[in-house]
Amino acid sequence: MTDDIDWEILDRYFSGQCTPEQAGRIDRWAAEPARAELLASARATWEATGVVPRRFDVDLAWAAVHRRMGAGAGAAAAAPSTVGIPIPRATPVRFALPRNRGFQYAAAAAAAVLLLAAGAVSLGVIGRRENAAVHAAAPREYLTRPAQRADFHLKDGTHVLLGVASRLVVPSGFGKADREVFLEGEAYFDVRHDAASKFLVHTATAVTEDIGTAFVVRAYPADSGAQVAVAEGRVVLHSGTAPDGHGTLLSRGQVGKTDRGGPVSVLDAGDLAPYLGWTEGRLVFKDAPLREALPRLSRWFDLDFTLSDSSLGSRRLTASLGDQPTPEMLDLLALSLGVRLERRGDRVTLYARPVAR
Repeated sequence: MTDDIDWEILDRYFSGQCTPEQAGRIDRWAAEPARAELLASARATWEATGVVPRRFDVDLAWAAVHRRMGAGAGAAAAAPSTVGIPIPRATPVRFALPRNRGFQYAAAAAAAVLLLAAGAVSLGVIGRRENAAVHAAAPREYLTRPAQRADFHLKDGTHVLLGVASRLVVPSGFGKADREVFLEGEAYFDVRHDAASKFLVHTATAVTEDIGTAFVVRAYPADSGAQVAVAEGRVVLHSGTAPDGHGTLLSRGQVGKTDRGGPVSVLDAGDLAPYLGWTEGRLVFKDAPLREALPRLSRWFDLDFTLSDSSLGSRRLTASLGDQPTPEMLDLLALSLGVRLERRGDRVTLYARPVAR
């Protein structure tokens, strides 16, 4: 028996689809304690994220887990803290996700991050509030990069679409009492409602509480607050880092916004495409100020959009951008905004068009 194993067979092994000979080979390989620990960690990741589709590079993903386990507990290090989202003292293994341009959601296992650390892990929460029930094991962390999204289910059946350049942290005690998750970025939640177990989405400035709902939460680190758009049902939006019993009720078609420390404002949006379009592969703007649109464009297309003149930021953008080739997308932007675009590598600069004489 060699030190290596065919990691692709693990998918069939965990789903009970491999041959007896393959199962026996894996069982013999895992007879050593260190390998048994690796196999248990791999199974835990598989069970949390579902069967790996064949379009996902299984060999690459499981090899990454294997290498990380082989590095030993001494490799664990403190992750950088950002806007108060819970950060475990562990180094995550990030799996690559397909780019947005194909608009194919990533396999759940591709988005899953296996957090490996020695000993107990202490979990901090937003606003320095500690969750005493969750401290013995590492949380799960789902990550996407610019121009990448992910599609997966939590263990309670809740469906999650994780937006571009986003991070979702799910504590190890998820579902033991309340179901709490922590978000940096943007995500769509179709919640499996349970009256006995609240579903709470924490961001740096707000908490969104499900009441039998499908909704989008957007709260990137650079944003001044959180934004919640309700696709179905109702939610309660709390301004602050913990539910206070005085939240604002939002119903289908409404959008709630919070500023840092400020009250909740409510908009009857009518058309939710600017908030929900990304879940269907479209980035939609409706009379949006360009200074607010540029960060979304940069994350969505993984390009660095900049203005040659800050006065251009007040121009309004109305557009629906899908999977068209980048040059075509840039032409559409230029036409919609009445500007000239200059691209150098990943940097796109917007210039005012000269006035015709």
